[in-house]
Amino acid sequence: MSISYDSVQSALYYNSALISSTLLPPFQQGKHSQMVLEASFLKADSYVQKGVVDGINKDMARGTVSFDVIVYADVKFEAGYNKENRQLLVSCQGLAITLLSNNSGFGTMVAGAGDCMVYA
Repeated sequence: MSISYDSVQSALYYNSALISSTLLPPFQQGKHSQMVLEASFLKADSYVQKGVVDGINKDMARGTVSFDVIVYADVKFEAGYNKENRQLLVSCQGLAITLLSNNSGFGTMVAGAGDCMVYA
């Protein structure tokens, strides 16, 4: 069985407020395998509500900021002659990120994948 992902889009939220979204390149995944997706979220020169910025700043002062990430994708499952197309949604809540103190906007995930649910 193989799984092909196309039209992959990820979105970053803080307290239900959309911060940024980005497109990811298509990819394939083999049977019984796990993958790590890397996404860069940019929010330069865009408006973010003051309450959201204040909340992120307060969390940063405590050392970690929790974000939610949602990934949408068109998926094709193939097993022999059987093929099925579906839309996939992966929702990961409360991903704790330690942001670098140099205001670069870069950070490191504190733990694993967090609390993620998959809907197909």
